Amino acid sequence: MTSWSAPSWWTESLGAGSLGQHSCPSEDRSGLVDDPGAFSGPPWAAPNAFSASVLPALTLVRCLCHPLAYLHGEGIVHLDLKPENVLVTERGQPVIVDFGLTQQFGGKLSREALQISGHPAGTAPYMAPEQVRGGLCDARADLYALGCILYEILTGSPPFVAETPAQLLHMHLHSRPRRPSEWAIGLPEELDGLALRLLEKEPHKRLGHALSVARTLRSVGVSNGSTPGSRPLPYLYRPDFGGRSRELAWLRDRLPLALSEEEVKFLLVGGESGVGKTRLLAEFACEAVNTCQCRRGALVV
Repeated sequence: MTSWSAPSWWTESLGAGSLGQHSCPSEDRSGLVDDPGAFSGPPWAAPNAFSASVLPALTLVRCLCHPLAYLHGEGIVHLDLKPENVLVTERGQPVIVDFGLTQQFGGKLSREALQISGHPAGTAPYMAPEQVRGGLCDARADLYALGCILYEILTGSPPFVAETPAQLLHMHLHSRPRRPSEWAIGLPEELDGLALRLLEKEPHKRLGHALSVARTLRSVGVSNGSTPGSRPLPYLYRPDFGGRSRELAWLRDRLPLALSEEEVKFLLVGGESGVGKTRLLAEFACEAVNTCQCRRGALVV
């Protein structure tokens, strides 16, 4: 049996179990050095910048990119990436656990997968905006969560902190995170930019490949740790919805008929392969789920 260990510098700094345990960053957190004279890390890890204990956490993030990239290469998005769902083996290898919220965003031959949650689900401090809205998600939702974890490592707190989960989700949707370098003096520009790119509100503006994160961390001297040698499969993002607004409006107008108790109705959507039928139905299904949540007994399949 494999034994698992969670080093204190990982679980204590990133594994807080409740939102209330996170505190807002403050200016007096900028001095994070334990013993600057005893540390010989990368050039940017200078006095008044970071303590040595931050580097193992960044190494874990770099190592975490590899299993995350493998997961995305299989067309799966985790949707609940957070410190509590990352176990560390005794050899220092991070392992992603708890796949209760996963969705498939790509099928065989890169075809669109029709799998809809339709309602927000996840852990509030780490939820991507599209996840908060209950919309369609792909690998970039996990990369947003990874950005929240990285931000927490660099500053000591997640990018957004609020008194209630509702306020926190509103901040994910509408608030811009402050630059990590405002809290961590001497933070290298590469890490500052990496965190902000991962936290972009719009998925198409967000850094969306885990291996790109790993390459940036490597460029600033973060160790590789022990990572598997297998290369993940390439994958496609979900495309932005477009070109089918008229058809979507037609389906939307007929949704009340499906919810009425007068008669059972169904619609057939047809077309040649590759014209976007599944994407159209996925977009419509998200709207239908949100509508049907207010109707007892209504179910979107």
